[in-house]
Amino acid sequence: MIREAPRLLFFTLMNELKTGAHVKRPEVVILRGRELRIEASRPVPYGADGEVEATLPVTLRVRPADLPVLYRPGTTGG
Repeated sequence: MIREAPRLLFFTLMNELKTGAHVKRPEVVILRGRELRIEASRPVPYGADGEVEATLPVTLRVRPADLPVLYRPGTTGG
């Protein structure tokens, strides 16, 4: 997650995703877990990978073996 930061920094962070350099920035929060619920005191839009358009609250779940399908070291392509 990105803490409150200038909009321009957002684009810098997106470029840093390729190398992993973003994790060293103080504005970036790394969370680990199987389930995460994000809520807000007002309606806040959210999206996931440019495909989901909805409003908070949202509950995210990671199921066993899901992530290796998304990322396999040493392979290329979709």
